[in-house]
Amino acid sequence: MAADPSLGDSFIDLTIALEQLWQQMRRELSRDGVKEWLLGAPARYKKWWLHLVEHAPGHVVVETALILFIIWLIFLRKTVDPSKEDSFLSEKEIDQLVEEWQPEPLVPGPDPAWDEEDAQALVVEEVDGTRVVVNGKKLINMASFDFLGLAGRGEVKEAARAALNKYGCGSCGPRGFYGSIDVHVMAEQAMAAFLGAEEAISYSDAASSVSSTLPAFAKKGDLLIADEGVYEPIQTAINLSRAQVRYFRHNDMEDLERVLREVAEEDRRLDRNEREQRRFIVVEGLYKNFGDLCPLPALIALKRQYRYRLYLDQTFSFGCFGTAGRGLAEHFGVPLADIEVMSVSISHALGSVGGMCVGTSEVVDHQRLSGAGYCYSASAPPFTSSAAMAALALLEKEPELVTKLRENAVWLARALGKIPGLKVRSQEISPVLHVGVAEAVSNGWTREEEERVLQAIARACVDAGYAVVTSKYTVLDVEAVSKGGLLPEPSLRLAVSAVHTRAELEGAVEAIRRGAAGVLKKHAGRRTGG
Repeated sequence: MAADPSLGDSFIDLTIALEQLWQQMRRELSRDGVKEWLLGAPARYKKWWLHLVEHAPGHVVVETALILFIIWLIFLRKTVDPSKEDSFLSEKEIDQLVEEWQPEPLVPGPDPAWDEEDAQALVVEEVDGTRVVVNGKKLINMASFDFLGLAGRGEVKEAARAALNKYGCGSCGPRGFYGSIDVHVMAEQAMAAFLGAEEAISYSDAASSVSSTLPAFAKKGDLLIADEGVYEPIQTAINLSRAQVRYFRHNDMEDLERVLREVAEEDRRLDRNEREQRRFIVVEGLYKNFGDLCPLPALIALKRQYRYRLYLDQTFSFGCFGTAGRGLAEHFGVPLADIEVMSVSISHALGSVGGMCVGTSEVVDHQRLSGAGYCYSASAPPFTSSAAMAALALLEKEPELVTKLRENAVWLARALGKIPGLKVRSQEISPVLHVGVAEAVSNGWTREEEERVLQAIARACVDAGYAVVTSKYTVLDVEAVSKGGLLPEPSLRLAVSAVHTRAELEGAVEAIRRGAAGVLKKHAGRRTGG
């Protein structure tokens, strides 16, 4: 096909026009051209302005106002420099404001309805095994989570002392930078071998191991099905994950199945692919705020049926259940492979500080880049990892400590259940026991009334030589209620140890019995005006 000759002619004409335009611009941009343009600018601007006034007066008004505002903003407006300008307040006004100012307390003050002796602060000065010194007075410790009594063992102290002498105190950095020391890796390997897991990863704090592990796997858009009674670190983890959360009634497997069924029905109705969303069931092995165990076999059956992953927090159950202290999986005879993600604590049963997450190599490796507490927090001091390894070796060597702990827990729960006016709300095999007022609700007591009564009983126990505390709940626990969580009832909280003697347990029961009898009688008199 022959080319159109007119196209070539048009191209040549365009080239000539561009060349002429370029030569004209060069002449205008020469020194004389620029000078001529600048000298003629006022006349051209005047002509443009008069033309604009004639044809668009409104535009002129707006433009003039904007120009004046810019001039004022840049050249006329005064700004205040606190370092140079005098204060707007006089010295007298400043002194008056300082005199009137009242700082907000960092913590709530004592309830004005309490007696003066009840409002006195208790200060722990020393801890040694089952003994604790409070305000200069030696007490039997019924509040410590040192379940196996390993924190006071000489082998554990010597391991910590040797590590301090060798490595110093702190690790000075996160694990991924310069905070990894051989004892960290050795402690992880020892924990993985003890539990029969592929690998373990350690965190410097038990609570941060929980609040870091869950958000490492669950993100915005994922789904968490959580027990309404989970404690504060798990609530923190749920908030940090930004995942969707649905709660089921505490330890109620029928209600859990109801929630799982509702989600499955929504999937069908919305034609939603469940595999596009990570889904976890979130529970504690031993619930700190209730003292009861998670029904793990029934939970795993539901997990398999509805194809969810399981996150199990064994902060309080590790070291306390099973024939060798391996926790709930050993207690119920459940294979560890049925638990996708599991966290344990070395702060309680092992008498050290910190936490770990155990699982497959894939689960552990993922946290080395996604676990916030691992990536951004300083690693644990080497002596805490050394102490944990020494305690773990003692647990393997002396599994009878777990049996002794269970015997003490059962005996104490049954003895406390016989005290008039009180009720044990925990399972009897739990080393964490919650005791409340039996008829508080039926008698129309407010929550504040029950808390004051239990606090008075705890103070009576301290006076009798036994350190007993009441349960305290954080703001996050209270906020969780509005989202479907459960605020536990007020209670005395007792922690049992394998090294408590029968005489110490009997003395604690007697102290609580006497304290309850006196306080309940006194409170009944106040309510009736007697």
